[in-house]
Amino acid sequence: MTDGDSQLRRRRDALTTQRNPNPDRDRVSTLTAELTIPGSDGSGTVAIDLRYVADRDIFAPTVFSDYLEIVATQSWQDLETLADAILDDVNNQAVPRWLWLRLATPRHAVIQQDRQPRWDNQELLATLDFS
Repeated sequence: MTDGDSQLRRRRDALTTQRNPNPDRDRVSTLTAELTIPGSDGSGTVAIDLRYVADRDIFAPTVFSDYLEIVATQSWQDLETLADAILDDVNNQAVPRWLWLRLATPRHAVIQQDRQPRWDNQELLATLDFS
């Protein structure tokens, strides 16, 4: 196993899920955090805003915080690489219906979005403030 594989496994092992209490209902869950990432763009402080519509599984806020502590110990080339890793990890562990992720430093921001192929709830998404 390479170092990259062990880092990936360590991150994803920390990102455990629990059952969605009502998987038939669309709701947006939001998790936010600030991290200090060595070598990141700007001051090293990265604000993270994760919003998702769960399918079968959800994340507890404490689990997401523990996961991000591990993320902060790993080396990241840039915000785009970090955003890709978080998006992939969340998609792999929870398979949300919809996911929106924003990472921002004082001088740089990255926003990514993903959704399951047939999921569409524009009325719900229209209620969100993305500023």
